[in-house]
Amino acid sequence: MVKDSIIPYSIIGSLAKIDNVYELRLFGWILAKAQSVLKLYNKDLSAINMQYALDMAELTMPARYLLPQGDRNYKNMNRCFSLANKTVDYERDGVEYHLNIIAFPRLIKNRGEVYFRCVIHNELWHALLNFTQGYRLINLQTYMSLKSNYAVIMYMIISQQGQQMNYQIGTLKRILGCDQLKAYDRTSNFIAKVIEKAKLELDRVSPYTFGYGLYRAGRGGGYKEIIVTPMQNKAYQPPTESRLEREVASQRVRLTDAVKFYLQDTFRMEAKGMEQIEGLLAQIGDESAQLDYLSQVKEYTHRSRIKNPAGYLVESLRNRH
Repeated sequence: MVKDSIIPYSIIGSLAKIDNVYELRLFGWILAKAQSVLKLYNKDLSAINMQYALDMAELTMPARYLLPQGDRNYKNMNRCFSLANKTVDYERDGVEYHLNIIAFPRLIKNRGEVYFRCVIHNELWHALLNFTQGYRLINLQTYMSLKSNYAVIMYMIISQQGQQMNYQIGTLKRILGCDQLKAYDRTSNFIAKVIEKAKLELDRVSPYTFGYGLYRAGRGGGYKEIIVTPMQNKAYQPPTESRLEREVASQRVRLTDAVKFYLQDTFRMEAKGMEQIEGLLAQIGDESAQLDYLSQVKEYTHRSRIKNPAGYLVESLRNRH
């Protein structure tokens, strides 16, 4: 298991490698899934380790979740496949790890709906669970509303900490992925075009933002240190219910196409079987919560070599209620 002190900035730093909004949104969904698993197990990592000790985590979702608002071109989803070439790099116990963020990305078409599926390596999945353990729950709508990598990374940093953080300016540049950009060699340019722009974006759409102060290296020296202070955004106005949220809310009684596809594809369940558990699944929550629960059951049945996964699912739902 990766220790909390090792992994956080390696994962945050991987955000700096992201090239487009599709990769950014996918990374957000992966982190949100890790947090939903922690919530399911009440942050009991020992229980989670047993569930995931032998398998890689698999993520399945409707591709429309990864498309920015107004974008209906599913061919653009291919642009998040490149996240498979991005790595989280860290060293632990004398071993260097270079783990691809995702593996085996693919788009699956079924009955007019397109689904995205990928695998997350077990070692990285454990790291993500440890990483997200100390975070506030990610406000996924806020995350998806952020347009720049810099704003997303600052959002992740202030979500992790509730107190002031001191950085050498060069260190913060490296975390944000702009230390090699000549345009930001001058501290004044870095503050104006990176820090201030990220803060303005968070001020506009996030319940959390930050203040900062600059400190010089001795009398008359240049700025060397920046102190970042996370804070509640008092001007924040929660957004009105999104189209996606309205869609999920309107389908709480009936199973969504994404859940039906998962049941059919993973549990080989027919329509009649789905009808029998429709009400039980609806009590779990929205589509995302249902998919999370189903993925937990799938991992357990696979690891335990249960011969009738669908039967086990039905029984687990009945026992749950």
